[in-house]
Amino acid sequence: MKVSLVIFFLILLNLNVVNPIYSQSLQTHLENMVEEYLQLKESLANNDFERSMKYLELFSKEVIEYAEKELHQVNSEEKKRSSGEMVSAINVALKSINIEFLRDSFDEISKYLLNELEQNRFKRSRLYVYYCSQINNGNGAIWLSDKKGTQNPYYGNKEIKCGIIIKVLN
Repeated sequence: MKVSLVIFFLILLNLNVVNPIYSQSLQTHLENMVEEYLQLKESLANNDFERSMKYLELFSKEVIEYAEKELHQVNSEEKKRSSGEMVSAINVALKSINIEFLRDSFDEISKYLLNELEQNRFKRSRLYVYYCSQINNGNGAIWLSDKKGTQNPYYGNKEIKCGIIIKVLN
């Protein structure tokens, strides 16, 4: 009976059903990713290209570390595809030569981050999902913020207040 319980527990650990170290590690990386993302969003809203690129690089490092940890623990084709798409979107953004090109990539980054946060039940106090219908030639775009009150990263000081809250996380 004891051997069966030990084997069962080991199986659960390998399946990440009960693995507090793994969960805590992923949550820590998600928290770091969100912090770097929020700094990037703020820099874009303030029209600061150099600072935006700095936070994009920091965000990129967190995403890569997170993806490596997650893929090492979770053998899922969906996770591999999603992580690969997020890294691709970041790589495009890292090649930006000005703030407009960087803003063009920000929507994809925001979508992938939101997806990760929702799938992993992110435990931050509160994040707001904003939407502005004017971006992307009228197709709209989203972004995440930890504050109520719009700071549109796509338009900066041109239309800083353009956007509405469409979802609240946590």
